[in-house]
Order: sequence, then structure tokens, then C-alpha cells
Amino acid sequence: MERYGRMKLRDKKDYEEVVRRHPLFQKSSLIEFDYRYSQCSMKTIEKGQILLPAGQKRAGLFLVLEGAAEIVLHGHKGQEEEVLEIIEEGELIGFSSLADFLEKDTDSNFESLLEVKATQLAQFLFIPYQILRELLQTREVKDYLFHEVAVRLKEIYHSLAEQLLHAEKWEDTSPYIRRVEDIMTAEVITVSHSDSVRSVANKMADHNISSVPVLNQGKLAGIVTEKDMVHRVIAREQSYEVPISSIMTLNPVTIHHSDYYYQALAACLTKKIKHLPVLQGDQLVGIITLSDLFRRRNLQAFNMINNIETLDRAEIQSMKEAIYQMIGSLLQEQIPIHHILQMVTETYDRLARRCVQLAVEAVVAQTETSPPVAFCWFQMGSGARGEQLLLTDQDHFLVYEDSEPEKETETNEYFSLLGQEITAVLEEAGYARCTGNMMASNPDWRGSLSAWETRIRQWERISDNDRILQAQNFFSFRLLLGDDSLYQQFLSLLKNQMPSMKIMLYRMAQIESELQVPNLESPIRSLLGRAVKEIDMKKQVLFPFHHAIQILALSHGIVEGKPLEKLKRLAQQHVLSEGLVEDVQYAFNDVMDLYLHKKWQATQHKQQSSSVLSLAQLKTREKDDLVISLKAIRLLKQHMQAEYIR
Repeated sequence: MERYGRMKLRDKKDYEEVVRRHPLFQKSSLIEFDYRYSQCSMKTIEKGQILLPAGQKRAGLFLVLEGAAEIVLHGHKGQEEEVLEIIEEGELIGFSSLADFLEKDTDSNFESLLEVKATQLAQFLFIPYQILRELLQTREVKDYLFHEVAVRLKEIYHSLAEQLLHAEKWEDTSPYIRRVEDIMTAEVITVSHSDSVRSVANKMADHNISSVPVLNQGKLAGIVTEKDMVHRVIAREQSYEVPISSIMTLNPVTIHHSDYYYQALAACLTKKIKHLPVLQGDQLVGIITLSDLFRRRNLQAFNMINNIETLDRAEIQSMKEAIYQMIGSLLQEQIPIHHILQMVTETYDRLARRCVQLAVEAVVAQTETSPPVAFCWFQMGSGARGEQLLLTDQDHFLVYEDSEPEKETETNEYFSLLGQEITAVLEEAGYARCTGNMMASNPDWRGSLSAWETRIRQWERISDNDRILQAQNFFSFRLLLGDDSLYQQFLSLLKNQMPSMKIMLYRMAQIESELQVPNLESPIRSLLGRAVKEIDMKKQVLFPFHHAIQILALSHGIVEGKPLEKLKRLAQQHVLSEGLVEDVQYAFNDVMDLYLHKKWQATQHKQQSSSVLSLAQLKTREKDDLVISLKAIRLLKQHMQAEYIR
């Protein structure tokens, strides 16, 4: 519910009917129910507020009527709070106090460590022990409570076993998602912006530190690292007496003390830095380094990732394993999948750029000539869309400037060599060759600006299935490396072509209308015994999602950007409502979470990767979320079809 905005609670009469149907009250007569219900009390709790504080003696159970709550191990001795369990609608809170209710000897200090918080606006029914004692006189209620306790106990043991295995593997007993303040170095050595380079260097040597924040009137003004000292002082033969402010990095990347571990990791990996000043408001309260983040992890792999830009052709062959180690760590930290994709996409982008740079170096060495004209290298497919968790096959193309007529053959030959070399280096890095040959090594996927203009016009004139497939892949493009001026010319070329592409877009929409996004809610299919049992997440969900956005975007002159970026622009142009865009974004994240976790599990078990998802393997909550996600994607597709299919 919360995913679509602030949840609105139901009326009291609705809750009374929900309680009446609950297993605890089902066997109560009308008179018994009216009395027992009157002895219970309703509690409405806002998101983040406490239902049961730590230390409060329990006087009954709580039934979750709407919303959800989490049972939290209250932080003590400076430790962070840890979520032990999520309690959802229809479930009971307070099983840990049943021993007291049954008058057994218990450790009275246990509940002083537990508190219960609402994870969203929620409604609870408090059931006093007096009423629970009456309810337990019936066999059905006893059976129900026994079943609930048994299931809850099983889940707790399973969770405990997973945590112990995790801790044993990583030699770590800290919470999965830690805060920056729990990892940072709080006693920070700092210097003033007016201190000399010499005095700062001496302070760094005396304290054996590799970086130092620079303050101006008590506020963070910059940061200096050993690398800065080498490149900006020693290499330039700079005077050691100049103020440190003359060589420091201004406005350094920072992080808030309450941010999560994975946010600090993302900052280090995406910004290619190793030192993060930690702020509380505008005050410096600590510093965190890449070594802090991976003190007990495979730091060698992360150091390699952090230095992708300096790797040679032999070293780059080890990057796939290093990136997969990083992905494994992130998934085991239970970091949300969209955050993982952001980090992994940035890492793959850097790897791909380095591959192209190495290819250029190889061709320059072979021909003893630099590229004769400016060029741009583009990715397509899942890599371009920022959805690549595992290294997939190659999808890319080259665009280069038009050369003088007498040099055209020479220029084409040069970029033929470069296209082949790019494909070869990417293959060495772990990218398989595209089975459809959509790579810059193929002359159909490289060419001058004029050649691409002619090629796109051919797609417009002959919109058969093969060309539609090529166009769908092409228009997922994203620039990874190249000349910005040429890129702007390329975008102008595409935008100028849009008015003449209506027939091709209509044909694309027509093809999409023949492919249906599964409907898991269809009662007719269930009655006929034809309920959906499995879904091809790639062909039946992700492709329709991408193609609907692609067609809508192109129809309204949007030719660049990742899918979610195009969605936002469609909302800005009032093509789609903000509500629909928000729902589709949530749907995409839910679908990707299921899809990518499935692919990763197959990889870990050395199984053949498949995009087919069996619904029987899903938990009830996962299936419910998938139902909502598929509905949002169907609405998006219907909106696209409304513009083309009358």
C-alpha cells in the first residue's frame, strides 16, 4: 500500500468484520464476539512510531489489521538497532510474552531489549490476556496459536542459521546494513587551510594517514591525499611553503553520518575515491576509507575495481571475477537491487571505456596513426539501459565524423580495425560476442554520420521484423566514450529523422500489441484451469516494458536516456501522469529484484541462466507484489497502444 503514497486506513466497521473472520474469533458466537471485541482496543500508529517500547511489560497480544510492524532489538552499549522480524497484516505481535502469560518462569530482562515499530501507517487491535484466556477454551484457537508459534519459531531458526553462516563466511558479526557512523574513524586529524604544504606533509607522516581534511573556520573546505602531494607538489616541483589550500581538492565528496554502509561504498566506487569525510549537518564528525568499508572483505578485488582506468590488457581479464566478488558482497549485505545496479552499472561503464581505450592504443600502435577523425562509441541492450548485473554478450556500435572524399576509404579501414579490436578486448574482459553480430566489428554497426543517416532511413522505408529488431536495440543506445560535439550532431540527426519514422513506430506498436503482459489475477483462466504457472521475465515483462517506453519516447522526440530517465521526461511533457510513472518505477524495481536475484542464484549454482520464473517458487508477498507490478506495466503498454492502435 505505502508504495503508492501515504496509506489511508479503512473504516472501523471494516475492521470489525476483519476481526470477526480472524481465526482467533471465528468460533465466537455473536454475543461472545460483541463482548470480546468491546474488551479489545484499537491503536493507530504512524510510520516510524513505537507501538511497544522496550522495557514495557506486555499485557496482551496485538493483531495487525492493516499495515506492518517490525520487532527491533533495542540498541545497547553503543550498538546499532537490529530488525529481528517483520509482522504483516493478519499476524500477531507478542509471542515472546506468551511464556509470562502461561505463568512460566522466564527471564524478565529479555523484553527490555525489544520494541515494536510501525513500518507504515498501521492499525492494530490490542487483545488483553483476559480475552485470550477465554479464546483458548476452544480447540480451534489452540490449534491456530500452536501453528502460528511453530511457523514463527521455524522462521526464526532459519534466519538465525543464515546470519551465523554469513558471519562465519565473512568473519563479521555486525549488522548487514550498517551505518557510516559505526564504521568511520571519529577522531579525525585535520589541518587549517592556511597551513603550509610542508607542515601538512609532516602531520600526515607523523600520524601515518593517507589523507587529511582541510578546515576553514571550523568547516570542511577541502581534502588532501598522498596522491595530491605527489601529483600537485612533487611532480610540479611546487614550493613546500605554499598554503595547503592551493593544492587541496575543493568541495570534496562527503557522506552523512547516518547514511548506510552501501551508500558510502557507492560513493567510493562511482566517484573513484578512497577517502570520504563524514558530516553531521555542516560539521565534520569523521572520515571513512575504502579500507574501512572492506576491512574483512576481499579488498584486493575492490582495489582492482577502483583502479580500472590504469589496468593493462592482461590485468583486465581478471576484472570479471573481481566484479562478481563485489556483486556477491553487495547481495549478501542485502543492499536494495536498484542501489546495486547503480554501482555495478558505473563499474561496467568504466570497464567498457577502458576496453575501448586499450583497443585505440592497440590500433594506434599497429598503424602508427591516431584516429583520423572524431568518433563516438555507444552501448546498446541491457548494458546501455543500466540493467546488467552479470556480464552479457556485446551490443555496441561506432559513429565517426565524415572525412574528406579522398580519405574516406582510409578512414573506413581505420575504424574497421578499431571495431574489430574493441570487440576482441571486450571479449577478453568477459563480454561474449553477440550471436546477432550487433557489434562495431560488423560493418552494419559502424559508419560515418552520413552512413548512419542512410541506414536509419532504410529502417524507416522497410520496416520488416529484422529491421524492427535492429531499431529496438539501436534506440536503447547510450554514449560511453567519444567526442561531445559529434555526439550532439548525432542526436540532431536522430531528432530530425523522427517525423519520418511514424510508419516504423506504428509497426513497432503493432508488434507489441500482439504480445501480452501476463495477468495473474484473471479469475476466468483460474476457473478453466489455465492459471499462469510461470513467466518469462525477459520476453513477457521486461521487453514489453522497454518497448512501450521506447515507442512513447521516440513519438515525443526523446531519443536518449535510460528507461526510467525517459519515463520522467514523458511525465514532464505530460504524456504520462506522475502517478502512473511512479507506479511503473516501483514495478520496474520489483521485477528487476526478482529477475536479477534469480540470474545470480543460477550463476552461483553453476546452472544455465534462464529468464523463466516459476510462480510456485515465490513467497506470497513476492507474488502479490508481482501482481501489482504487472498491472502497472500493462497500464503503461495500454497507454502506448492508445496512441497507435485505434
